[in-house]
Amino acid sequence: MRLIGVFIICIVLFSCRDNLKLPGKPLMEFTFDGEITNLGLSKLDIKGDAAVSYYSDEKDTCLDLMASAEYRKPIVINYEENFSFADYDGFTISIWVQKAPNDNEDYCILSQEEQQNEKWLGWQLRAEKCGTWSWIYKDSIQNWIYKPTYQRQPINDNTWHQLAYTYDRNIQEARLYFDGINVAVYSMFGNTNNITSTPLRIGISPASTFENIDVFNGRIDDLAVWSRTLDADEIRTIYCLKQNTKIKKPVCNDQLKVMTWDVWQTGIHEGKYVGKERVLDVLKSSEADVIFLQEMAGAGSFLADGLGYYYYQRDINLGVLSKYPLLETHNVFRPQNSGCIKVDLGNERKIFACPIALNQQPRLDSYFKSEAADVDTIIYRENEFRGKEMTFILGELRHLIFTNEETPMILGGGFYSGSHLDWTDKNKDQNNGLVIDYPVTRYVERAGFKDTYRLLNPDEISERGLTWSPKLNSAFPNRIDYIYSHGDRMKPVESYVINNHLISFPSSHAAVVTVFNFTNN
Repeated sequence: MRLIGVFIICIVLFSCRDNLKLPGKPLMEFTFDGEITNLGLSKLDIKGDAAVSYYSDEKDTCLDLMASAEYRKPIVINYEENFSFADYDGFTISIWVQKAPNDNEDYCILSQEEQQNEKWLGWQLRAEKCGTWSWIYKDSIQNWIYKPTYQRQPINDNTWHQLAYTYDRNIQEARLYFDGINVAVYSMFGNTNNITSTPLRIGISPASTFENIDVFNGRIDDLAVWSRTLDADEIRTIYCLKQNTKIKKPVCNDQLKVMTWDVWQTGIHEGKYVGKERVLDVLKSSEADVIFLQEMAGAGSFLADGLGYYYYQRDINLGVLSKYPLLETHNVFRPQNSGCIKVDLGNERKIFACPIALNQQPRLDSYFKSEAADVDTIIYRENEFRGKEMTFILGELRHLIFTNEETPMILGGGFYSGSHLDWTDKNKDQNNGLVIDYPVTRYVERAGFKDTYRLLNPDEISERGLTWSPKLNSAFPNRIDYIYSHGDRMKPVESYVINNHLISFPSSHAAVVTVFNFTNN
């Protein structure tokens, strides 16, 4: 059944039940309804369409590349000579797939790649050995990889699944979708590879040496390509109309629990898989709604799927997990240090969530313990690295705060800096006699942010809130991980530290949790 036909049939069904948003005519649209014909707007040159197998059920016809198909050949689609995606602000890919249930090999489902200087650059949608899917984008310098889990995102379960992704050239961002849900947002800041008129390949990668060996073992239907970035509502519409269903967005109640945690390479020191499981145990037990993560080491999608959360990756080691949908992003300072994303809590409530990971230099634990420790030297070195970074971050956030006064902002992350609220004259006996007016925390305070832990636990002597380090004996006990809030529409009501696990705590940092109540301001 043609996709446009689904739109016409189902629009009456949904017009009264849901506010669906039609995406408009694509450049390319293949329904594989017994033929390979473009129903979209662009002129195409199609190769491999002479001998094709189709599979039909009571509802639809699709491209069949399964073992039972007579013809199992990839298809190459060339755009007209004067066409280039570089002329547009972005693009969107949507495809429906099934992988053979018992096949434990990996394949390329769809690709747009070209070879430059002996490197294959571009993107792929892939079928993984374990039965899930993945997305890979490569330029000459960086690789971006999204690899979800089979438990949450299978494509080999004899059910049709929609895979979609968008790329926004202006903000260098990709959004990944599974069955109509925007499961992940990837910052691609610094991407140097522009997709132009590179051929689109169905069922194989151009890097494959033997197409008869590497062709995708599965079925494909309703492939569409737009020369713009569709939004989440449009992607959701494509899914809902084909499946004759609707997707409910989660809504936050009157309380929001926020967590920040440096997960120390996702607990790898406990074992490359066991560590991830123990990190996930702690995240689940926290029952946090929004989680700032540092040192993820590429495991963000695993943790997000384990929670059933949305995932924002600013950098391979820095991101946010959210129970609630993700809206627009802002490229604040450098990807490895900071980012910002708006979170839709429902009921017209939104927040800015800004993950932070400041420089780990200078490392001053040994210096703190020495008799030669000098306060002026410490402040100078703090300013040289972390202080300078925080100055830039706050400078770029200032405009967001000014233009979004009604939207609360939360900073969460590993600052690697002590706090001027902890290293006081009152508390100097626990800090080797040192009283330090830490520049990083002082700058954040001056920018109007509240240190939520110290606000709710004001005694720095008895309520130290140490996050460094529950794992390393060589560490000088310190509080270096923070949750800061800005704005009067959310009030912090509880804040505490998590530093234990039933078996073994998997990180060198303790986690910080703050609970907020919404106000009526």
